[in-house]
Amino acid sequence: MGVARLATILGSGPNIADAQPIYCEGIALAHTGSVYNYAALRGRFAGVLRTANDSEVLAAAIAAARGPGLAERVRRALSLIEHRGHYALAATDGDEVFICALGQQLFASREHGYLRWSSVRPEGAAWQAVGPGGASCKRGNHGA
Repeated sequence: MGVARLATILGSGPNIADAQPIYCEGIALAHTGSVYNYAALRGRFAGVLRTANDSEVLAAAIAAARGPGLAERVRRALSLIEHRGHYALAATDGDEVFICALGQQLFASREHGYLRWSSVRPEGAAWQAVGPGGASCKRGNHGA
């Protein structure tokens, strides 16, 4: 899993510690968008954060959230985040992958046993737009 991201909250210049996916407490996260209230949330998750990356705060919130599955944990974490109406993300806990977007293009396809996603719609009818409701795939159940 990976992402090319324009850092809008961090300082200028590349920093390998800010590379994605971000790993935090068993969650891997690829995220585009901004966590505008990340400074306020840093204290809540300070014990697990290793970088100043705003996406790491979101990964920590997902890791700390409780719910019946990864999708619910992501939704609960997003309820803490001030994202100002735009984000796209892919998160995994190793057993499930969940992707969702709001105000940004995100397309998904389930083909050949994999959940694939892209911010640009590839050719082919199998690619469907993904919104805030998201799409998920569990290990061993690629059609979910």
